[in-house]
Amino acid sequence: MLYLATDGFIDQNNASRKKLGVGIFKYTLQSVFNKKLSTQLQYLEGVLDAHQGGVEQRDDITLLGIRL
Repeated sequence: MLYLATDGFIDQNNASRKKLGVGIFKYTLQSVFNKKLSTQLQYLEGVLDAHQGGVEQRDDITLLGIRL
């Protein structure tokens, strides 16, 4: 898999104003890279929703996954 992303996913705040961060983002991608793209999307959206905890999205989020 090849992933191209903006900083929106990584920089998203939660209620405590803590960013998701690069470490969690990398771990998440490593956890799902071998799954179907639709499954990856659902998992990534779930991680982001859980992190946000109802906080409004503050930046654009673009993530493109390409299976090679």
